Amino acid sequence: MMEDEISLEGMFFAIRKQWKKILLVTIMGALVTFFVSSFLIPKKYTSSVELYVNNGTNTSNTNAAINPNDLTASQKLVGTYIVILKNRDVLNQVAAKIGNISYEQLQSDISMSAVDNTEVLKISVTSEDAQLSVKICKAMADTAPDILKRVVKAGSVEVIGSASVPNGPSSPNVQRNTLIGALTFLLVSIFVSIIAFLKDNTVKGEKDIQEKLTSKTAFSVVEAYKTIRTNLLFVTSTSQNKAVVFTSAEPSVGKSTTCINLAITMAQLGAHVVIIEADMRKPSLHRYVRVSNAIGLSKCLCGLERLEDSIYLDVFPNLDLITGGPIPPNPSELLNSERMVRLLDTLSETYDYIFVDTPPINVVADGLICMNHAAGAILIARQKQTRYTELQKAIDSIQNIHGNLLGVIVTNVNEKDKPYAYSQEYKYDYESKEK
Repeated sequence: MMEDEISLEGMFFAIRKQWKKILLVTIMGALVTFFVSSFLIPKKYTSSVELYVNNGTNTSNTNAAINPNDLTASQKLVGTYIVILKNRDVLNQVAAKIGNISYEQLQSDISMSAVDNTEVLKISVTSEDAQLSVKICKAMADTAPDILKRVVKAGSVEVIGSASVPNGPSSPNVQRNTLIGALTFLLVSIFVSIIAFLKDNTVKGEKDIQEKLTSKTAFSVVEAYKTIRTNLLFVTSTSQNKAVVFTSAEPSVGKSTTCINLAITMAQLGAHVVIIEADMRKPSLHRYVRVSNAIGLSKCLCGLERLEDSIYLDVFPNLDLITGGPIPPNPSELLNSERMVRLLDTLSETYDYIFVDTPPINVVADGLICMNHAAGAILIARQKQTRYTELQKAIDSIQNIHGNLLGVIVTNVNEKDKPYAYSQEYKYDYESKEK
């Protein structure tokens, strides 16, 4: 599927289908980020002090007009002061005043910058110890004016205010980190959902079948058994052969369930229907209607039972059943025998429709053998299980024997999966009936 053109509709569908998981992952991501930011990341505290840099020549006269040239020179001087204050010797002097702190730590904790391109130099100290941040700021404020005056020998530096203990940590920003974490997990979960959708090679419904399978067969993926019933009525109306084969590419896709439930809908219309369990290797229909499998198709084809004695009558109103019977050693030979042809001919004289439930055709050839004696076949696939390659292989097998594929039914489709939901697996609670 990765090689195909990516459908925006498909990606939207994948996201919508997984929205609960995506929401859960997003919430969990937010909670994890909140926990890590609140309890695992060390908190840091920032204290600051500001120095006013004055390059003016008339610093004693408070009434003198401000010289624009002095302002420009002061702004430029701020950059020079920053370089000087970051000097190793200067920071070592500060470290000596504080005690028990290294030059490397000071270099890491201290940052300096001009405030909005003004003459104000801001010294900020960020540390895991709030009291230490204040202490470093005060040491810098005490040291800087004398050093700058001695080195530069021009202008003046005045400390503006004093450093104070911060009210709370400057980092981490728990609120911001939580939001970033939630958005990150949201995007990752959406990405994973899309990748999973693109890598999913299983049948999803009518649209995908039509896009993926390139055979010339016209596919009819229907949304309910009554619609399928209508199609069957139309297809078989022009044929003397009323036998319809139900098969699949693989086991456990709802083939027998679909067969018997569709038979019920036909019977509800008043049609006389019989189901033949041609899956003699693994018979199961007798359990659906709770009858014995001691008699059935295998004994009938071996000549051990008469046809009329092999039929369970009225397992549902207007619906009869021929079970598979005891498992024979040669089911393929029995299905390909003349007795099978005569059995279908005989049943055609009595019944309006004959439904033949066969094994998966990608496993054994029994289903293909039965198609030689039927008006057509219905192929059953299961959403999120049947792969396109397996479905195509089954279709190719039908076409190779010139079989008439009436349609494909996709079972187990969730009604919420609307872009692809065209069928649904129905179940019926059969009453116990012993024969």
